[in-house]
Amino acid sequence: MGKWCNWHINIIIDLHFFISPSHARQWEVIAQLGLWQKWEYWKQEMLAITKQESRIFQQSIVPIHDFSGYSAYSTESVPRTAEQVMQWYSDSSHYRQAIGDILLAKMLQIDKTPAESFGRVLNTANITMHLADIKAEHLHYQTTHTRYNRYTAADCS
Repeated sequence: MGKWCNWHINIIIDLHFFISPSHARQWEVIAQLGLWQKWEYWKQEMLAITKQESRIFQQSIVPIHDFSGYSAYSTESVPRTAEQVMQWYSDSSHYRQAIGDILLAKMLQIDKTPAESFGRVLNTANITMHLADIKAEHLHYQTTHTRYNRYTAADCS
């Protein structure tokens, strides 16, 4: 990541990092495998690295847009039959072009930017609350989607 920040500074491009919006069942597997704290730590480290690199090169911090977690997109129902498809995802970690378009609109602040509840630019002032919000959304999802509470990693491929 540091090399990317370097490259952004030396070439002068408008670089943005983003965390993909996988389906909620992907996040459920992360929780079931006991990796939730590592996932949160990884986000904090990404933020720390971009902040450190910006200080070293006296440049603005490369924004990190976090689209992970629970949203109207990531919590869409998983079809019960193979004939049905999800609107926003082709599987738990691959979203369709429509979401990609929304991500770009959000990151580039194009006029038709989607609702604030989807995606957030991480910074040192909001990271703790952001992680707490996702954790609360995770707990809410577990109580409202009991059908999905027993996923395994194989279910998400």
